Amino acid sequence: MSAVGPRATTPLRAPLWRLALVPLGLFLVAVLVRLVVVAWIPFPPTEGSLYYLDVARNLAEGRGLTTDVLWSYATTPWELPRPAFDLWLPVASIVAALPMLLAGTTAQAGQIGGVLLGSLLAPLAWAVTRQAATIDGLGDRRRAAAAIAAGLLAAILGPWLVTTAGPDSTIPFAVLGTLDALLIARLLRPPHDAPRDGSRARLAFVLGLALGLTYLARQEVVWIGLTLVLLAVPMLRRVAVGHRPRATLTLLGPVAVGGLLLVVPWLLRQQRTFSGGGGISQAIDNMFLLRNEQIFSIHDEPTVSAWLAQGLDGIVGAWGRALAAQGVDTIALGAFPVGVVGIAAMIALRRRPSLRTPSALVVLLLSGTITFLATAILFPVATLWGTFAHASGPLLMGLIIASVLGADALMTRISIRRGWDPVNVVVGPGALLALALPMTLIQLTAVAGSARNLQQRITAVGTALEADGGIPALLMSDQPMSVSWLLDRPVMVLPDDPPATLAELARATGVRTILMFQDDRGGYPDALLGPGATCLVSPPVLIGPADDPALLAIIDPSCTP
Repeated sequence: MSAVGPRATTPLRAPLWRLALVPLGLFLVAVLVRLVVVAWIPFPPTEGSLYYLDVARNLAEGRGLTTDVLWSYATTPWELPRPAFDLWLPVASIVAALPMLLAGTTAQAGQIGGVLLGSLLAPLAWAVTRQAATIDGLGDRRRAAAAIAAGLLAAILGPWLVTTAGPDSTIPFAVLGTLDALLIARLLRPPHDAPRDGSRARLAFVLGLALGLTYLARQEVVWIGLTLVLLAVPMLRRVAVGHRPRATLTLLGPVAVGGLLLVVPWLLRQQRTFSGGGGISQAIDNMFLLRNEQIFSIHDEPTVSAWLAQGLDGIVGAWGRALAAQGVDTIALGAFPVGVVGIAAMIALRRRPSLRTPSALVVLLLSGTITFLATAILFPVATLWGTFAHASGPLLMGLIIASVLGADALMTRISIRRGWDPVNVVVGPGALLALALPMTLIQLTAVAGSARNLQQRITAVGTALEADGGIPALLMSDQPMSVSWLLDRPVMVLPDDPPATLAELARATGVRTILMFQDDRGGYPDALLGPGATCLVSPPVLIGPADDPALLAIIDPSCTP
């Protein structure tokens, strides 16, 4: 059968409204699932998600891109409120701010933005699978079953539901990255099927805008851009040598122009707002972290010399831990079963046309694989706290589609051997969905419990402070974003430095009160909780719920140990 035969193209002649029914239905299913999730987990479960929501609230209230949390001392000034996004990027906050304008500046209103945007993953998965199945020449039933199964898997995948409850950059990057893949595949279609020069230039410009918008979600869009260049090389090599520069400019020039229109204004804002340019300098610092707590340090800054001093064994060990954590936590377990099945299917189906041409599926898998490797090598310590997990959307989308195509191929082979006519197109997708749902429920149950416990602890601490003279105007905490959101106060992160730094900060900023919630009370920082604690007015005391209290400490700003 040819790659695109009569049977494969028949549905394209159907009325547009009829073609839209399935993706619309998948979108509505995804919306319903996500509404259940945010009703189950009304308080965002992660510090990062509350940072985005804090900025969204300020934006909806007319305060611009500002934050009431100082979570890193890498950029000055150390004052609150302060400009947001010295490292992170704004799309997630903009998505959350839009429903806040209509429904009020609550966490639940902010979650609705993630509900609607994240629900687009289901019809996008349907579209990419449909394209791959068409390229492979699958018949109507097999193609429809695979596309619907991919959409349903995207609707219930655990990591994406968790980050809907805790909105951050994960969902915007996954949605925009998948859209980028579809646009790249369209731009790089074979010459006989490609748009004419004028429409190709317009498409390239739109792709550039999409890539620019994706950059404003996460910096890992650079690997999607690299994938575009790599896949364009074979097409450009077919052009006569003397015409290649012009062909390259014609193909990629509009992409660059569209992207720069969105990226350059943001970079100028960063340069104007933050010393050292903000995100770029901090990203470089994160490459040389020896431990993630250095993010919170004032005096223990990451350096190239300290990184190299680990020696080859230390560096290679960091890479190995990063690769293992990403592979196991994010792909094998986090996205079970599609992570494992998708990788196996990608290998088994490697000769399929959809994996040997610049399809959207190839863009997702290739850019995702580059992201996987680059993140582990460039940010081996930072990724242990979620750098790759937040950027894994395109790869997980590709693995979802590979897994349903693999299940289709397996059931087709079994059907042929057993003489089933027609081919069984239900068992494979059904098995994937049946395996994915329990894992999703386990993830959501764990997240809901931890989020609820933290909310209750901080709320109880706030009540105790109110009863004991009121909540101070400025706080310091190891849970700065959660404390700031629930107690409605500006909060600075507890620095990972010797106790003298506490007094230094107190003198510079006016902060006096520390609230510490982490369970390992002898850990970070040791000097704060040890028997010889210094730079405190008195030893820390317990405050809040009796069964799980926080530690309250008052800094002595005159301390000079």
